[in-house]
Amino acid sequence: MQHRSGQTETPNPAKPARPTGAQGAPLPAEWVRLIDAADGDPAVAPRRAPTLGFLLELFQDEPSIARVEVAPVLLETVAKGHLGRAVPLDSKQLLNAALPEAETRLAASVLGLPQIQRKGRTYAHLAGPFGDALLREILTAAPSLLGGVAGLRLALGQPRPLEWEWQLERDGRQRLLPKLPAHQRLVRIGGLWYLDAERAEFGPLDGDAAEVALVGAPPLSPECAEALAQRIAASPWAARIPAPQAFAAVQRSDLAPKPVTIFQALTRHARIGAGTPPLAYARLAFDYGGECLPGRGGEAVVRRVRNGKLVEIVRKRAEELATMERLESFGLAPAVDCEGLPWDMADALPEDAWVFPGKGYAGALEVNTPARWLGLREKLEKEGFVV
Repeated sequence: MQHRSGQTETPNPAKPARPTGAQGAPLPAEWVRLIDAADGDPAVAPRRAPTLGFLLELFQDEPSIARVEVAPVLLETVAKGHLGRAVPLDSKQLLNAALPEAETRLAASVLGLPQIQRKGRTYAHLAGPFGDALLREILTAAPSLLGGVAGLRLALGQPRPLEWEWQLERDGRQRLLPKLPAHQRLVRIGGLWYLDAERAEFGPLDGDAAEVALVGAPPLSPECAEALAQRIAASPWAARIPAPQAFAAVQRSDLAPKPVTIFQALTRHARIGAGTPPLAYARLAFDYGGECLPGRGGEAVVRRVRNGKLVEIVRKRAEELATMERLESFGLAPAVDCEGLPWDMADALPEDAWVFPGKGYAGALEVNTPARWLGLREKLEKEGFVV
């Protein structure tokens, strides 16, 4: 065709018609999808392949040192590259997951470790030099999420030199631990690692095996501090490990115990229904010059650090027993052996709890109301109790 301008229009080549197969026999949908993908049909939306990821969880078995467990998952990619739902991945599903070869080997390495079933996922505890190497590869090669899909996406942090400090406990004992900022956590796998949640980094602490083993040393008693300081000064670690704090002679504190009662209430239990008052109780403790010691159990001699000095408190058991007899005169009884209190509720209370006995199997539930305990407060204060 020729336009008025004199230019000839070149018609667009027609796209070949899509074959429909034999008459009355439409092509199966899976074949249509595969052929369309080969033709590069833009109308066919390609399927997003799942992404291998790992969910990390920390467990604080010790007060200062955590351990890590990882679970391999398949992460669905949603709009704008964000990660969606995490589908658990186990060894049976791995071969059919259509992952790249490198990701398949990484997932198989984790699934080959001893497994723990939790939350519908398969977790592996990382430990030893193999755990160190595996964690480095996980942080480098796959999305590593702490706290679920909506949590932190961790990256491999830079190695840091291992520095030490002494952590002073309440009773004067000291424990040697790596020095870290307050917002970072210490993790032990084979070596030592730090977790920096503010920067979303998980990195190693550099140190040889002999030095890393120091983190498992028992707490140091005050009597051994000076001898250990001399050994450290003569060792290769003299420039890296500070000397422990040395205390002067132990001061013995001779104080009379002051009884302290703490009112509390049990609000959540299977025996406490809707609209039922909570089970009120009181905990008994003894104040020795500002140091509150439990009314039940505990050592006869307790050490505490006060103003940089080590003080030894000798408990006066006779006066403590006399105080308990005064509580019994108010009609109270220890919860561990109280009439009318079911055993499952007694187990839910602290060992130093006191309650009013009740009649029958569960009569104590009816008489230990918050109102009754508040009415007892004035009487206890007149008897010298701190409430």
